[in-house]
Amino acid sequence: MKKLSYTLLFVSGLAFGQFFEKGKVFTKQDTLKGSNTKFRNFWDVKKYDLSVEPDFEQRSIKGNNTISFEIIKDVTNPVFQIDLQQPMKADKVEGNFPIANYKQDGDFIFVTANKKFKKGEKYTINIIYSGKPTIAKNAPWDGGWVFTKDDKGNPWMSVADEGIGASIWLPTKDIWSDEPDNGIVMNIITPNDLVGVGNGRLTNKKTEGNKTTYTWEVKNPINAYSIIPSIG
Repeated sequence: MKKLSYTLLFVSGLAFGQFFEKGKVFTKQDTLKGSNTKFRNFWDVKKYDLSVEPDFEQRSIKGNNTISFEIIKDVTNPVFQIDLQQPMKADKVEGNFPIANYKQDGDFIFVTANKKFKKGEKYTINIIYSGKPTIAKNAPWDGGWVFTKDDKGNPWMSVADEGIGASIWLPTKDIWSDEPDNGIVMNIITPNDLVGVGNGRLTNKKTEGNKTTYTWEVKNPINAYSIIPSIG
């Protein structure tokens, strides 16, 4: 039995070594996506207040996400990393603190602040976004947005993003270790003949012209990939 255990351990070690020798070479983009980088480790997400408006005909979406956060260590002129995967784009970035500049590089938005931050301070940053998101080929096994029709021929739209990440459509701090502590508010904007369903509890419904906004709220921490709008 002991001999068998040693043999299995040896074989496992060889396989493990071969994995790293022949495995994927991680890029800078991979590191930025999967690590608690210096652009992430000084701020803690408290809440997402977001809107999303899908366009069935164009297979596109637009909206915004206001991220409330708390500074967790003193920093001067830091760079914030917000995740938003291509081909989605940030149309505008705003904050209630001085922003020197921002740029979108690959799947990330880097926002450079012009300020000294103290631990415990709280701020917001708002990203206005738009684009044609990645379309799922075989949801939920393949990540992306779904634009299809129900049995009656009506539009039906949603997203599957647990594997690929919420940043496939929504500007977020897309790392599992930092959930919004105080939950989310999600405004889903639809044509009047469709209904928007989101996470949590429906808190408001408002119609203006030919559009209706459904407001859903979650008051507890939630994984970014669990933020799912469904429209139909």
